[in-house]
Amino acid sequence: MNIRLELVSTEGPLPTSTYDAYDGDVKIGMAQLRHKEAGNPTLPENMRSHVYYEVEPAYQGKGYGTKILELIKNEAKLLGMHELFLTAFDTNIGSNKIIQKNGGEYLWDYINPEGKRLLKYKISL
Repeated sequence: MNIRLELVSTEGPLPTSTYDAYDGDVKIGMAQLRHKEAGNPTLPENMRSHVYYEVEPAYQGKGYGTKILELIKNEAKLLGMHELFLTAFDTNIGSNKIIQKNGGEYLWDYINPEGKRLLKYKISL
């Protein structure tokens, strides 16, 4: 596994770094690092987060998500950030494991209007 992030953009309504994730020359996913907490306007402020990532379905369950988040942590440190906040639905077992493997500390949860439970984590850098 030779994972790297390639910066694609720093544009958007908030200061955000968007990356494509590659294993060698193969794109296996993407990630966004918001320099300030943000989120869907329907969520309460205490559920805002810094990180969003995706792993292409063919590469899920193989450790790529864990590595992508590790690389995002390094990028956040380079930006002078000291902590990251992340969220994942409780049903997204893979994402919750990725966050926990990267030092995610459970803070609290929120039940959205559709009845789905969203968990919030903090990662100290």
